[in-house]
Amino acid sequence: MNACSNFVFELKAGAKSTELTLAFGHAINAWETSPDFFRSRNGVPAWTGKDLGLAGTAGLQGVLRLPQSGIDQLPLHASGELDVFNIAPSHLSIPPKGTWTLVSKH
Repeated sequence: MNACSNFVFELKAGAKSTELTLAFGHAINAWETSPDFFRSRNGVPAWTGKDLGLAGTAGLQGVLRLPQSGIDQLPLHASGELDVFNIAPSHLSIPPKGTWTLVSKH
């Protein structure tokens, strides 16, 4: 991974979508999203092999299933599977499977 990298993904699960911002580098490793998709709206990214877990104050919120080539090699508009674990608020009925699309990186 580069010394400092920022990635923006669009996450979709069912009828809901949100923008996920990931920041890596200079002692900062963090993610942030809107408050109506996961129980935590921010936290720390956690690598699980090639996949990227989104850990928050309410536990593991989701996992982006990344290709074997890794996050740095993703072209813009690449997409993949998303596993959703902690959904909030619970009445939104967000399904446990969704998708991610890379919309920006720098």
